[in-house]
Amino acid sequence: MAKKNLDIVRRLIESAVEQGSCWIWAGDRDIHGYGHLLVDDERLEYAHVVSYKIFIESIASGMTVCHNCDRPLCVNPDHLFLRNDISGDL
Repeated sequence: MAKKNLDIVRRLIESAVEQGSCWIWAGDRDIHGYGHLLVDDERLEYAHVVSYKIFIESIASGMTVCHNCDRPLCVNPDHLFLRNDISGDL
């Protein structure tokens, strides 16, 4: 794993607090209640999206990372899944 990825993993782990089976992001968050962190020293990304990319796989265009625990601050990769953007509420 590249040094940059190891730093991101370290930041994810250090900024998460276990609450039951969830890993709750304790770092910065946006006005909608989602955690975010600076990646590549220049752009903010949602913490749960970064967790998915690091621990599971890259995310194809048109897909959204969702929580099966319905907790926006959770970064536990076991609680994350992909959904097609088109399959949202119509």
